[in-house]
Amino acid sequence: MGYSLQQTLFVSLLLQSRKESIVSLEVFEDIGVETPGEGKLAVQSKSTSNGNPVSDRSIDFWKTFHNWLTAVEKGELDPDNTLFKIYVSKKVTGPIAESFSNAKTIAQAKEALISAQTELWGKAPAFEKRSSVALGISAFVEHIFNDDKDLISKIICSFELETGSGSPQSDLRDIFSKLLCPDEIIEDLNKYALGWVKDKIDRAIENNEAAIIKVSEFRTTLVSFIGKRSSKSILSSFARDPDPTEINAERLKKYVRQLEFIESPDDQKIRAIIDFLKASSARTEWSEKGLVFEESFNEFEDNLIRTWKNLRTKTFLNQNNASPSAKGQILYSECSLHRAHLQAMETPSHFIPGSYNALADIEKVGWHPDYLQLLKNDMIDPSENDTSTK
Repeated sequence: MGYSLQQTLFVSLLLQSRKESIVSLEVFEDIGVETPGEGKLAVQSKSTSNGNPVSDRSIDFWKTFHNWLTAVEKGELDPDNTLFKIYVSKKVTGPIAESFSNAKTIAQAKEALISAQTELWGKAPAFEKRSSVALGISAFVEHIFNDDKDLISKIICSFELETGSGSPQSDLRDIFSKLLCPDEIIEDLNKYALGWVKDKIDRAIENNEAAIIKVSEFRTTLVSFIGKRSSKSILSSFARDPDPTEINAERLKKYVRQLEFIESPDDQKIRAIIDFLKASSARTEWSEKGLVFEESFNEFEDNLIRTWKNLRTKTFLNQNNASPSAKGQILYSECSLHRAHLQAMETPSHFIPGSYNALADIEKVGWHPDYLQLLKNDMIDPSENDTSTK
């Protein structure tokens, strides 16, 4: 799943704001931060997909200042207690934007404003270039240059231009790293934080509520996640559910055929395919991250096979009068409910059933009492799919 620049910046601000702050989406600004006793931060996030959003004649740039000035004039934002920021996802420059961002006093702000006016309109009082200003920005700059110079100067004085590296996700991971998060969980933490925030925002919007998240709530959630991961008591995986095409591609595999031998319903076979694919993805993920050693996987598989042998003996003795398919169904269910630790850690619910299906795919385990012979028959006549007599 991809995340927008706006969502990524939202998480960044949650990480960098004070504990008592709240961060909002589309409440008083694109992204807003409110901190008791410290005022507001109004942030506009800009991408560079359509060009430089802070160039001297950028519609985005002048519309942003026009909107800020309008909000101040309406009393929606207090320029004395609001910081105004434009965030661009990668390094860009614009002389006017830079001069506004560098202005730290009212005098410097007014000087930057006059310089911008001269650049776009020409020198006062003739303003010989005024009539040639592009239609896309003319109304915005008319508002800014003709309105109360004190108000717009206050906004400029409180304005900051911030740029990223070009990779918002990398920038976010760097923030996590600076917060002393263990390196081995930064990637998972990054995905978890983005997903958690997106879910909170989506649910608020669906319920027609303001999209607001308390920094304290966000921190508590992350601390809990970090605690679980750092304690190494639980192995987490972000493996996604496979799509229908991927599921259908598995239907001829041996582990699915083994379920057909015991007359498993289609929904059980689909669940088995999902578990198999997610377990395979998780195993690759944990190996690549160095979270689980190869010998630990081997020990885990040995545990599953020993358990299967014991449950097979128990099931077939206790269900002596049951049909072969029924015996296999019971055995498959018992094995799927088995719980085992991998390198002293708990695994996701899909991992053990998925691992059993991986073993079934290489014929190390099976569910039908005669699964080996049935698989052998398939090899002799692969077109034979009639399980009615089995």
